[in-house]
Amino acid sequence: MLARLIGSVALYKGERESTDTDIVCDAEWSRTLIAANPHKILKAHGPYCYSLHGNNGFVMDVKVPEKSTAHYALLGIEAEETTEVCGLSIGIPTLSVLAALKKAHLILPRKWKNHIESYGEIKKRLGVMHWTPECVQTTSLYTKHREECLALAKKHPKLSQPKDDFFQEEAYNIFDHDSIHQAAALGPKPAYTFIKSEHEEVWCDMDKWDRLPHTARVACVVEEACVLALERAVIPSLFSDLTVYSGAENSYKYALYKICTTITSGWFRDFAIEAYQEAVWCMPKYIDKLFEGLKDGTVRHYSKPVRR
Repeated sequence: MLARLIGSVALYKGERESTDTDIVCDAEWSRTLIAANPHKILKAHGPYCYSLHGNNGFVMDVKVPEKSTAHYALLGIEAEETTEVCGLSIGIPTLSVLAALKKAHLILPRKWKNHIESYGEIKKRLGVMHWTPECVQTTSLYTKHREECLALAKKHPKLSQPKDDFFQEEAYNIFDHDSIHQAAALGPKPAYTFIKSEHEEVWCDMDKWDRLPHTARVACVVEEACVLALERAVIPSLFSDLTVYSGAENSYKYALYKICTTITSGWFRDFAIEAYQEAVWCMPKYIDKLFEGLKDGTVRHYSKPVRR
C-alpha cells in the first residue's frame, strides 16, 4: 500500500493549522481507509476521489491517481519520512518533490495566494531564491504535472499580432500604452525594450532575455506589473466610471498574480513565478510615476478613437 501527503500539511507537518489534508494513494490504501472509516465519508467526487472527516475537524481529500499522471509517479518516489493518517502509514515527500508539484500548478489561478506563499516557504527551507529540478525524478515530475496544468489553463492572448489588436479591450484606450511604460520605467527607458522583438510589436525575444542580468529581468516583471496595475485598476478608476482600484499594493500584487497565471506564458511567466517575492519587495511608487508622467507630458492620450 502506498500513499503520500501533499500540500500544506506535508510542508508544515503540524507547525501550522490547516483544515485540508491532501492525499494521493493507490487503490489498496484507499480501500483500507474506507473500510476502516465508512462513517467519515463526506463527499464522493468519483470512485477514486473523495473527502473524509479527519481528526480535529480536518477534512481529508483523497485521490487515487491514474497511471499516466504525475501524482501516480509521485507514489513511486521514495518518501522523506512517514507518519500516520487514521492508523495507516503515509509518506511525506521531500521538499524538492513538493517544490516540483507546487511550481507546476502555480500557472493556474485557483487558490493562487496560498500556493505562492507555500512555494516561497519551500524555497526558503531549501535555501534557494530560484528553484530548479535537482534530479531526473523531480524534473520528470515537474514536467508531467506542468503538462497536466497547461491542459487546464486558460488560453493566452496571441502575441504575434499588432499592438492595437492585442490591447483592443483594455483601458489602454485612455492613454497610450507605450507612454505608460515609459513613465513606469525604473531606468532611463522601459525594461521591456531590452527584450522586444525586432519583428513583432508585442513579442519578446528569448535570446535577448537570456543575455539580460538578473536585476534587469526582475525589472521587466516589476514594470509589467506596474503598467498592468495602472491600466487595469488605477486609470479606469480615476478616468472612467469604473471602480476597480483597491490600493497601490493590492493592485500591484494582483497584477503580479495575473502575470504569473493568465496574462503571460512560457519562460517569462516561469521567471515571474520564481521572482514573485523579489518583485513584491521592489514595488516602486508607480502611481506617483503616472502623475509625474502626466505632468511632464511623458504619458500621452491614446491617439485612436476609443472602442466601445
